[in-house]
Amino acid sequence: MIYHFIGSAASNRHPSVVADSGLWLTAVVPFAISTMIRWLVLPKVKNIQVALAVFVFGIAFAETTCFMGLFIFPTHKLELFLLSAVGIFQFIPFFAGRYFTPDDQRLNG
Repeated sequence: MIYHFIGSAASNRHPSVVADSGLWLTAVVPFAISTMIRWLVLPKVKNIQVALAVFVFGIAFAETTCFMGLFIFPTHKLELFLLSAVGIFQFIPFFAGRYFTPDDQRLNG
């Protein structure tokens, strides 16, 4: 919703001066950080409370890529939105079951 409503208004108001510049690739940095958090940091976390915090930080970095596309690099907002979506989808919590013991699962379900 933010992409649709705010993004279209922001790109109409502020045409990008650096549209042909490679500077927009700096928006990939938060996506790279998000990916490192998901595949390098999160698998090593053993505590569920710490894992949740790391999970939230990783998703926030992935979302940052989209927001940079909306507000800083509007000429590349679609590419950055799609990259952000990939970054967010990689955090689907298939790994969450390892934080629960069989007793916890029996009690909750």
